[in-house]
Order: sequence, then structure tokens, then C-alpha cells
Amino acid sequence: MNLIKTLTFIFVFILFFALENAYACSCINVPTIEESFAKSAAVFHGTVESVENVGNEVVAVFRVDKSWKGADNDLVRVKTDTTSCGIRFEEGDSHYLFLDQSG
Repeated sequence: MNLIKTLTFIFVFILFFALENAYACSCINVPTIEESFAKSAAVFHGTVESVENVGNEVVAVFRVDKSWKGADNDLVRVKTDTTSCGIRFEEGDSHYLFLDQSG
């Protein structure tokens, strides 16, 4: 009976870590700010004006407070996904953003 409890514990332990790794976001090889700046299409500080859920994506409209690169308009639309790795935006929050360009 003790062997069954031990094997069950080991199985649950392995399963727990396997599931955690399957759903975790990866932060391996996090780039420096300089590397992120060089690779980004836009870098700015902005305030969230509105947030809209569109399917599996969230679209946030930012009012640009200060732009260092690529954000030439007063408003910028930012899309992210709704997975655990996506970013949560709320109206009125302000963020520094380093953005890739898609679409």
C-alpha cells in the first residue's frame, strides 16, 4: 500500500510540473532595453483610451504621451492575445510599450 501512495505522489508531482511548463510564458533570454529598442517598430509611453475584445484578441487604443520611435500619431492601436501571456490593458492605465509591427 505504501508503494502505491509513493507512486501516486510521484505521478501527481510530475504531472503538476508538466502542466505548469505547458502553460507558462517563457522569459528565457530576456533582451536588454537597448536590444528591445533596436528591434521594436515603435517605442512610446501612452495612456489607454479604450479597450475592446475582438475574438481571441484585445485591441487597446493608446494616447501617445511621449514617443521615442515609430509612434508618429496621437493615437496608436495595440493588439495582444487573450492567452495567459497576453497583456491586460485597462482604460486610464499608462504603459511604456516596445512594439513589434504586424499587419
